[in-house]
Amino acid sequence: MQTEKFALTTIGYTASTFTLAILWHLILFKDTYETIGYIGREEPGLLLGLLSIITQALVLSYLYPLFQNGTRFLIAMGIFHWSMHVVAAAAKNQIADVPLFFSIETSYLIIQFALALF
Repeated sequence: MQTEKFALTTIGYTASTFTLAILWHLILFKDTYETIGYIGREEPGLLLGLLSIITQALVLSYLYPLFQNGTRFLIAMGIFHWSMHVVAAAAKNQIADVPLFFSIETSYLIIQFALALF
């Protein structure tokens, strides 16, 4: 794999996803997430969130070139990520409105992985 392409892909995913995550979770839907019990910390751990996104970026950037069809790869990875991010979070947290949480977080992930296509 080309080092420059790997680095650019990793940086692009990290920048777009971290920006979207902050806007989505801490600005646009902050009150909703607090109301349904998804955000339970007074101050969200932004560095841990960034570490998570960088890890995703590194793995996705490494695996992406190994597949013939980028769109199918991102759909598969998006579904895999959804199962860990949305379903597992609903199972582990006291989410007051699970259908609302599923719809908001699923929408977020669709946007996140759609951005990764570009």
